[in-house]
Amino acid sequence: MLKIKNNANGGKIKVKVYGYNLEGFINSLIEDGIKFIKVRKREFNCVTLTVDERVVSQVKNRAISYNCKVEIIWRSGIGKILENYKGRISFVIGFIFFLCTIWVLNSIVWEINVVSEKYISPFEIKEILNDNNVYKGMKKGSIDLNHVEKIVRESNEGIEWVDAQLMGGKLIVRLKEREELFRPLEEREPCSIVASKDGVISRIYSAEGEIVVEPGDIVKKGDILIAAIQGKEGKEYLVHSQGRVVAKTFYERSEIVKKEQEILMRTGKKAVQLYFTLFNKKIYLINNLNKFNNYDKIIDINGPFSKITYYETKKKTEKIEDIDKYIENIYSSMEKDIDKYLYKNCKKVDVLKEYEEFDDGYKVWVVVIVEEDIATKKAFDESQLNEIMTILKEKRRIEYERWLKQNL
Repeated sequence: MLKIKNNANGGKIKVKVYGYNLEGFINSLIEDGIKFIKVRKREFNCVTLTVDERVVSQVKNRAISYNCKVEIIWRSGIGKILENYKGRISFVIGFIFFLCTIWVLNSIVWEINVVSEKYISPFEIKEILNDNNVYKGMKKGSIDLNHVEKIVRESNEGIEWVDAQLMGGKLIVRLKEREELFRPLEEREPCSIVASKDGVISRIYSAEGEIVVEPGDIVKKGDILIAAIQGKEGKEYLVHSQGRVVAKTFYERSEIVKKEQEILMRTGKKAVQLYFTLFNKKIYLINNLNKFNNYDKIIDINGPFSKITYYETKKKTEKIEDIDKYIENIYSSMEKDIDKYLYKNCKKVDVLKEYEEFDDGYKVWVVVIVEEDIATKKAFDESQLNEIMTILKEKRRIEYERWLKQNL
């Protein structure tokens, strides 16, 4: 038996050769550098061997020169597929058309679904998206989800949080509302303006109601800023407070960083899954099972096809060498995370960055200082009257003492 290792790529073909000079035929293949494997002698005038698909024509030519007959008995690879579907052109064209149709259908946004809570109309959000060139029928590849989240969040100060996702042919936008801004109050119903969050007062304006704080005052969430009372001392009356209160507020993030980081290193092993979605069902073209305990998962969406690659990882302890650069990257990441939660009416004033070293690591802080309107209305009830009158008396006493110092 003669066996030569085949390093060729592509499909393989098993042939049966008939003739009376088979040894001369095989020796001629070796002289021509034609690689073949699995040579078997079946009869005294018959031998089988497996060759690369690309050299079949050369094998046939050599067989003719030695008065041998060649018969193909088995084929693998793309050649086998072509042979199976030879003469079935309509099927091949139909299959290609089917794939193209799936690709086109999955590359377009066919529906925009807005999931809101109580007060914000989904139709209103769809109109805002349409005005910003986000509409049904556009290509999925041209949609920037971060941009979608930003324009929706900035369209209404009553939106606290936005999440945009592409799922199949749908763009789904989910909203979380700041409910306190939407609770209805009758225009004539007495109400106070209170702080929606902690802050330091910068500016305050009142169209109706008594201002009870001053620039520089530190207030807590729920503190009364503009009371539901107006008029001279002894002649007060209830009003529907209206005004604007701008305060400095603080958004903080912190993180513990160890000097020796436990990182995940890829081992080089991977598993791949390739599929497309049809009628909300996944049809797999490649489906390697993920048998790794620790892995990185990478999702790559290209038109109708989705590819998931699992890379096996193992834990490794590594000391951080350039700690300043590493901490600067953490600063940047935390600041970007804070920016996602800033409302449209927020004005960034300053960013404070600091870190503290301890035995085996560092504690990193980022504080973003912004100016924003923290005024929110709160319906008046009788239980607030004593509190409001006490605040007013204290305010008037301070104003009187200030007047005395200036005029005496």
